[in-house]
Amino acid sequence: MSKETLLELNEETLNSILPNKIKEKSRRFFTPIDLAVQSAKWLSGDDCRNVLDIGAGIGKFCLCGAYHTKSKFYGIEMRPHLVKIAETLFKTFGVENAKMLQGNVTDFQFSEFNAFYFYNPFHENLFTFLRMDDSIKLSETLYKIYLEHTKTQLSLASKGARLVTFHGNNMEVPAAYKITDEFRGGDLKFWIKD
Repeated sequence: MSKETLLELNEETLNSILPNKIKEKSRRFFTPIDLAVQSAKWLSGDDCRNVLDIGAGIGKFCLCGAYHTKSKFYGIEMRPHLVKIAETLFKTFGVENAKMLQGNVTDFQFSEFNAFYFYNPFHENLFTFLRMDDSIKLSETLYKIYLEHTKTQLSLASKGARLVTFHGNNMEVPAAYKITDEFRGGDLKFWIKD
């Protein structure tokens, strides 16, 4: 099936498909479509890249990126029920260049990827009252472990690696990455590794 024969990807259509419990959390936990599209364009550039989204949730960023570019988008998510929702969304919107990987970020090496997306993937560990749900263990110790692993993996990426961060304190960003563009008042930052 081609994208033309399927649903148009916009916030209203996407939210109409989501389960009610997830829909209620959507604004807090998932990237708005306009920002996801801008991020995907920065990360893809003129190339076809392998893009990794850490803490991908329902795969909204991967869905938008795959829908609007030719790059391949991979999302890492710990919660199996969110991975299932993402896989359903990918099929519903006809994207074949997006895939979810279920597991803990510390179980993954980033060497296959040359572009990365982060929307506060570990923030829940610091503010458990803002959690998505109770299906995974959260703690400040885990926050530090995930942050250190991510920073190490980003450090190992090759020169020219691309990174987009949305909100957050950017503590996972190694010094070798330099901001090259910003969007929406600096909430969205585009970095390239020197």
